[in-house]
Amino acid sequence: MSVQRQGNVIAAFNAGFQSRDGIYGFMAEQRVYQSPAAGLATFCIYGNGKVDIGSWGNEIKSDAGIVSLRQNLHLLIDNGRLNPLINDQAKWGTTVNNAVRVWRSGIGIDKQGRIIYAAGDSLTAETLARALLSAGCVRAMELDINSYWVTFNFFRRTAGKQGATLEGTKLDPSMRRSAARYLTPDTRDFFYLTLKPLNAQTTP
Repeated sequence: MSVQRQGNVIAAFNAGFQSRDGIYGFMAEQRVYQSPAAGLATFCIYGNGKVDIGSWGNEIKSDAGIVSLRQNLHLLIDNGRLNPLINDQAKWGTTVNNAVRVWRSGIGIDKQGRIIYAAGDSLTAETLARALLSAGCVRAMELDINSYWVTFNFFRRTAGKQGATLEGTKLDPSMRRSAARYLTPDTRDFFYLTLKPLNAQTTP
């Protein structure tokens, strides 16, 4: 993958639900795979490196300047307040065996524009949202759920006889998938976190 070859990838984490679960907007490297839908929670990356999270048509009004975006459900948190439907479990995704408390992940933004990722086991949508709220998020969205899909791995380059390679470490050791996940093509989309080189294009 081009991002890996650049040598500036430091982490990767799961995105959201698949298109079979709903019509969620998806753009990567300025290519639109699914047009964004009004009212849905949207994570977007701009060409100047700015990242934002908001409701499409409200906080985020157009795709001008956006190079990548991903939608999933509605906002967990908007304007520093929990979604009034936060306790309606049917609104926040289908769980394995219809369990109420499962692995969940989410991402939010605080007043300073800092991005905050949260994940954990035995969470309801409300407990995930309250964790993001406690971390200072003013807007936040749920990402993927269930143990097989929630993954966040850090990467570091190590030197070897075959040249430099990337070695993964899980954010949480109890995350089910391998620390090497996202180093090869995956069945679901995901985000790379990179150190942006000078004069380089932002990479999702």
